[in-house]
Amino acid sequence: MPRKIDRLHVTLQSIADGMIPTRPDGRVTSINAAAEHMTGWSLAEAIGQPVGGMLRLCRSDEPVLADCPVQECLSNAETVSLDDDVKISVEA
Repeated sequence: MPRKIDRLHVTLQSIADGMIPTRPDGRVTSINAAAEHMTGWSLAEAIGQPVGGMLRLCRSDEPVLADCPVQECLSNAETVSLDDDVKISVEA
């Protein structure tokens, strides 16, 4: 089993897009380097955190943060689409 986990970790780290795997309850189980860069969170900081607390989403024309769609996606087992103007903010 440890060898399989190592391969999964290597694969996750090699993906150029930001990847944040979660448990069914939305808590982060890992994060790759691209997601660290995008969110401003390190792997050590992210593990066990609710993904909604990590992903600060905002709209380009509004200072108000958009709701994080991850919990809706996990709860309903459905794809949740975001508008094109929703971006990840690394600012608090």
